[in-house]
Amino acid sequence: MIENKIKAAVLEKTKEFKLHTFNKPVIDDDDILLKINLCGICGSDIHFWKGTLGLKEPIILGHEFIGEVAEIGKKASEKRRLLIGDLVAVEIIMPCYHCEWCQNGVFRLCAKDDTTLTKTFGRQFGCNIPTNIKPTPLWGGFAQYLYVPGDAIIHKFLKKINPTEAVLTEPFATALHTIERAEPNIGESCVIFGPGTIGLCLTVAAKLKGLYPIILVGSGKNDEYRLQIGKELGADFVVNLSNINQNLVSLIREMTDRIGVDISLEASGSGDAQILALRVLKRGGKNIMVGISNNQSINITPDSDIVFKEITIYGSILNKGYSKAIKLIENKKVSLEKIVTHEFSLDDIEKAFEKASSREENMIKVVINPWK
Repeated sequence: MIENKIKAAVLEKTKEFKLHTFNKPVIDDDDILLKINLCGICGSDIHFWKGTLGLKEPIILGHEFIGEVAEIGKKASEKRRLLIGDLVAVEIIMPCYHCEWCQNGVFRLCAKDDTTLTKTFGRQFGCNIPTNIKPTPLWGGFAQYLYVPGDAIIHKFLKKINPTEAVLTEPFATALHTIERAEPNIGESCVIFGPGTIGLCLTVAAKLKGLYPIILVGSGKNDEYRLQIGKELGADFVVNLSNINQNLVSLIREMTDRIGVDISLEASGSGDAQILALRVLKRGGKNIMVGISNNQSINITPDSDIVFKEITIYGSILNKGYSKAIKLIENKKVSLEKIVTHEFSLDDIEKAFEKASSREENMIKVVINPWK
């Protein structure tokens, strides 16, 4: 029995969450009400919390959620072949389905998310839908229930799975999409900057693709534990920039027969790391940037960093790998549980964000359990 009042954490202003109770929404034939099991705190959530990204209106954050179908309309059940209790992952973006990109199946690049065309973003769960948008405020994962309209993209888990691994579906799907942007070949070398959730998921994805060596790079005391976990998840070498006495470019070349790596993956959003990700590449190498830097610019030398080496630079946003991620996770082809290190209740969401932001030692992925 679903309660008529639903608890959610609303970000009302910078670094200020308030718990609210909202009325249970009325579900139409095409809609679903999702009971949230867990929702991860993403790096972008922290940017929203700090006020460097996001809307001015109150919003329920949270897009890395996993949940069970609690209520479902008749049409939605028939169309999606879903029943009450099914465990599902819901993609972050709700596309328009009509623009050039959606017509070609590239939903993550939906024109409604192009601010140069629309002056605003489209609809992304837990990112840009304020609480005043009808029919309900329940558009984010830091709540007991989430409203899922008929135009959302939903993926069903076919097997029973530990929610702690299932909650990593979105970041792991992002990692799979990111590494596939490089069209990697077995045996190519790879360096990953940033041993956070995405960087660790990229490590697992790189291992799946047969890359060697996989070099994971972090910086500072708080990255020591993350680098250790990265080694356990498949990194062949780990480097803490705070502990080396030589230039990273020189060190990477020593590890790769003095030519540099085939592929560099930048997942930290640090300007310094973005520059290094270009400079460690061998001639003809490929760089993929997935880390969010809050629109900070970097200083590079196009001739020596890009043109003379003829490197290729890709961006990676959102994902298209949900189905692959779910299949790999539920069939135990990957093990991601070690990435989730801390769980908090909705009541303690402020504490959770403070700790996630400070990147305390031994902390990687922090998740919110709205029923804790």
